[in-house]
Amino acid sequence: MRLGGTEAAAPQPIAVPDAFAHELDAAVAAGASDAAAWATAHATGTAKQFDRDALAAIAPPPSAEVERSELAYMHELMGTRTEAGNAFADAFARDGGWTLFNAEVDHIRSTQGASQARHAERLLKTAFDRANDVSNDGKAKFARHRPYAVDPSITLVVPSPGENPSYPSGHATGAIVGALVLGALDPERAADLLATARSYAFSRIYGGVHFPSDVLAGVRLAATVATDALRRDAATPAAGAALLESPTAA
Repeated sequence: MRLGGTEAAAPQPIAVPDAFAHELDAAVAAGASDAAAWATAHATGTAKQFDRDALAAIAPPPSAEVERSELAYMHELMGTRTEAGNAFADAFARDGGWTLFNAEVDHIRSTQGASQARHAERLLKTAFDRANDVSNDGKAKFARHRPYAVDPSITLVVPSPGENPSYPSGHATGAIVGALVLGALDPERAADLLATARSYAFSRIYGGVHFPSDVLAGVRLAATVATDALRRDAATPAAGAALLESPTAA
């Protein structure tokens, strides 16, 4: 089963500036902390209740002053664009990271067995769908205009999302959800998956279609939902049984 995307090899990831990489990592840590705190306070809470509260917890977009500084940062990035970077940003915009995620599921299949691969597919789809729903609800709630709509001098190197609201970033949300879920199931490759997901998330700013705060909000949301999905999965007996299966038994 293929969950989406294409089979084409992805271009080389964009290098994420150190300062923004630290902000991305802080957002991941904050999201995981949010999920842990919620679980402590709502021991028997449902996934639906969690997602409702995750939406309510999304902070609103920043002030106009901060937005101006974000636009200035995006103009700086426009001056650093390269053909390779543009190709990476465009590929992710069209593919959503599914080439990477499908390849990782294949790796799990070859190293851990078919049952674990099916488990990975199910868990990835569950977490991705939940995070996507909350992200879309957040977009509708805040209705933030895209950077290029606020400042027409922002040029794009990826397909335009049109009038689809900007905050939080759905692409960034999906990238981080995929990396965290699959990384939890394949710890030896977790760091590489997350590094690529950081580049995916950053490419939305580089490409001109998201403010930095859109991306950071999406990353925090992704980590929140992924952490909750993994917690619920670990508490499911069938999941534990799959993890105990010998790779050679598939």
